[in-house]
Amino acid sequence: MLRGQFHWSMKIGRDLVRLLQDLVHVKFSHLKRYQMWFAKKFLFEPERETLIVDMIRFICCAHHPSNEIIHSDSVPRWAIIGWLLSCCRKNYVEANAKLALFYDWLFFDERMDNIMNIEPAMLLMVCSMPQYVGMTQSLLEFLLLLVDNYDQVRSYTIAKGVSLAFNSLVTEGVNSLDTLTSCDALSPFLKERLKKLLSSTNETLPHQLYPGRLSHCSADASPLETPSSHPKHEPAGA
Repeated sequence: MLRGQFHWSMKIGRDLVRLLQDLVHVKFSHLKRYQMWFAKKFLFEPERETLIVDMIRFICCAHHPSNEIIHSDSVPRWAIIGWLLSCCRKNYVEANAKLALFYDWLFFDERMDNIMNIEPAMLLMVCSMPQYVGMTQSLLEFLLLLVDNYDQVRSYTIAKGVSLAFNSLVTEGVNSLDTLTSCDALSPFLKERLKKLLSSTNETLPHQLYPGRLSHCSADASPLETPSSHPKHEPAGA
């Protein structure tokens, strides 16, 4: 809105500056407060839950923070997406939200696609362990089901795309596959299926660990908690 209709945005006046001061700057320490306010205002009305799917898609494909933001203590994209997934109360909404998260993995081509579109899913799976290992298992299981069932005519192409996605994430230093394949808390069946997928596409996948990009995997943060109560007041500047 600000970029495309700036003349309309200017009608907000000085409050536009006030609002922009708080944009993309929510810290982990204030996360729960803003989650509660946002859920109360936008998600708890009938049929509003379906908005989660589009929000996740927008975060993955349109909101690509700078390196300065990524390495700051601002709330990372994976944390917001994890919380949005935990807000899904209907099974079909949850399934569509996970599809929105993984959609760019299915036909990933590193020559054309942006790694920032697939980064949040990987970080959410890794950073949810071990405290929220159920989230990791649910996402990994869904991804493997997509490979097998999303388009059976093109199943090998999809498997290739997912393998290339993993390869690009490891190569760019987002994380190591060992984090998933060697985690004791994960289902052995899922780990074996993941290894089989990667080997079946003949991808040469590096396994180095790059901990520098994992600064947001904080054990003290609880972004995946489902809101159970509502604040009485909106956050200042929201």
